[in-house]
Amino acid sequence: MNEATMLAREFSIAVFRLNGTLIHTGNALVGDLEITSALWQILDALAQSSDPLSVASIARNMGLARQSVQRGVDILYTRGMLEFFPNQHHKRAKLVSLTALGTLMLASAQERSRPDAEILVKQVGIQALIEAIALLRKIDNLLSSSPNYRNE
Repeated sequence: MNEATMLAREFSIAVFRLNGTLIHTGNALVGDLEITSALWQILDALAQSSDPLSVASIARNMGLARQSVQRGVDILYTRGMLEFFPNQHHKRAKLVSLTALGTLMLASAQERSRPDAEILVKQVGIQALIEAIALLRKIDNLLSSSPNYRNE
């Protein structure tokens, strides 16, 4: 294995580990709210959109499989955090939006994560975080345009 391949592999492993840490930390923060990091992500994805979204759009925005997002949407709907609307463009693919309870749940999760966010900014620095976000987005765009990429 050459040096470039080893470096790319180490980068991937570091990102996988960070993802695991983020999921574990998120689950610990919101576990008593009876949601998980995955459900929190769905709430956040919806909050970032000014319009209701289809499950497929949420999945695409999050880089996840539509089926896993559908399971999360179904759970959040049964808990009263989401509502469905008809989709003029697709009869079977309803649009999803936050309810007042969903908005409240998201605000509570975000408030709980604020101390960790403040530590991250203080320890890593704003400019380093901006650069890291840009780098991760660049790599995501590169890899998602690869012929090997499948988001189903």
